[in-house]
Amino acid sequence: MIPRSFLLALLLAVAVLLVTFAVVMGGYGLASGTGDVAAATVLWYLGMTLLALLAIVLILLICTLAIVVGVKGETRREEIDEIEQEE
Repeated sequence: MIPRSFLLALLLAVAVLLVTFAVVMGGYGLASGTGDVAAATVLWYLGMTLLALLAIVLILLICTLAIVVGVKGETRREEIDEIEQEE
C-alpha cells in the first residue's frame, strides 16, 4: 500500500511547481520585454524544465491514485465476497 504522505508530497509538488512555473514565465516575459536576451533565454529553459518536472509529477500522481483505487477496490470486492459467503 502506498503511504498517504507520498500522495500528499506529490500534491504539494504539483502546487509548488505550478506556482514556480508561473513566476518564472512571468520573469521571462519581463526579461524579453525589456530586451534582456540572455536572461530571457535562461528563464525560458528554466521554465521548460519546470514544465517537464510538472508533467512527470502529474503522471506519478495519476499512477499512484490509480494504484490506490485499484487496491481499495480489490479489498472491497474481497469484503463483499466474504459477506456473501457468510449468508
